[in-house]
Amino acid sequence: NIALSKKGENIISLEDKKYTLPGGDIIFKSVDGEIIDLPGIIGTKNSVVSKSTKRFLLFIDNQDPAKIRNTSIKLGIRTVAATINEKGVDPELGMKAIHRGSYLFEKICKAKRVSNIHDNYLVRRKPTKVKLIKAFIDNHLGISLTKREITTILRSLDFETRWISDSLEVIVPTARTLDVSIAEDIIEEIARIYGYHKIPSQLMKGEMPIIQRSDIFDFENILKSILSSLNGNEVYTLSLVPDHDISDSSLKLKNPIGSETEYLRTSLMPSLV
Repeated sequence: NIALSKKGENIISLEDKKYTLPGGDIIFKSVDGEIIDLPGIIGTKNSVVSKSTKRFLLFIDNQDPAKIRNTSIKLGIRTVAATINEKGVDPELGMKAIHRGSYLFEKICKAKRVSNIHDNYLVRRKPTKVKLIKAFIDNHLGISLTKREITTILRSLDFETRWISDSLEVIVPTARTLDVSIAEDIIEEIARIYGYHKIPSQLMKGEMPIIQRSDIFDFENILKSILSSLNGNEVYTLSLVPDHDISDSSLKLKNPIGSETEYLRTSLMPSLV
C-alpha cells in the first residue's frame, strides 16, 4: 500500500537508524499498517533480505521527485537512490529494469518467478515535440551547420527529427523531457555535441555604456567616504551564526546548510569578533 506518512511516524532504516517522519512523505505499508519502505530514498530494517529469505517482491517505483527531495533533505538521508530519484528518473525505463532484474535473479541466484509482472503505470510520460527553423539555429550558434550535420547530432542523442523545408520538428525522448523542452535547449544540445571549441570566438563590438548614477546612494557613499578617511573599516558578515553565538530569542532554520549557519543572529558582535 502506497501512502503519505503522518507527522511523528517512525521508521528504522536498513542501517539500523531511527528516523521520525515530518509528515507527507511517500511510504510503503504492509497489510498490517507497518511502514516497510521509504521509496526512492532508503529501505527499512523490517524488509531487509537476509540469508533466510526465501520469497521476495521485486518492484520498481517512480515517485514524485519533489517529495523525495523534500523528505531526503528534512531527514538528512543523502543516499545514491535519493540523489538520483529526486531528479526524476524516466518511468519508461521501469519495464526494462524489472526484466533485467528478474533475469539476473534467475541466472545468478537460481530464483524462480512465481507470478506475472503487474504494471500499474496509468499515466504514461509522452515525448516532447519542439519546433524551430534553421535560421534560428544558425543565428544562435553563430555558424551555419548543414541539415545533415544537425540531424546526425540529434539522432545520436536518440532525438527523432523531421525536416519540412527549413523547419525542423524534434521529438525529445522521454528520458530528456525534463531538461529539453524549448528551442534553445535543442540548440544547446547541437552545440554541445558539435563542440564549443569549434565555434569561433568573437569579441563584442560597440560603445561602452554610460553608467547612470543614482541619487539614492549618494548619502551612503558620502558617509562611507568620511568613515574611511577616519580609518574606519567596512565589514560584510553573514546573518547566520552557530548555536554558541545565539540568544534566547534567536530563530533556528529548518534546513541549515551546516552547524555554523543554524541560527539568525540577534547581535553583530559575534560576527565582528
